[in-house]
Amino acid sequence: MKLNYKMIGKRIQKQRKKCHLTQEQLAERANISASFMGHIERGTRKMSVETLCELSLALDCSVDELLGMGLLKTDCRPSASELLALAQALATKKGL
Repeated sequence: MKLNYKMIGKRIQKQRKKCHLTQEQLAERANISASFMGHIERGTRKMSVETLCELSLALDCSVDELLGMGLLKTDCRPSASELLALAQALATKKGL
């Protein structure tokens, strides 16, 4: 499966604007630089799973919403904190 980073960036930007946040404010909340935030929204740089989870927490939305995976129709979607814990466990397992 190939991710469309430009579309993910557009979804992040849309959610950021919905939350009335600047790129700088969102970047600070997600613990990334404002420059990297701009790259993410333009889809010119890839982000880690941890960064995606941090953005979903900062934007108060689910990761699947940012990815556009269509999982929002279920009541059993994992929370951003559960996904972050899973990402950290996978990174540890893979030695990253």
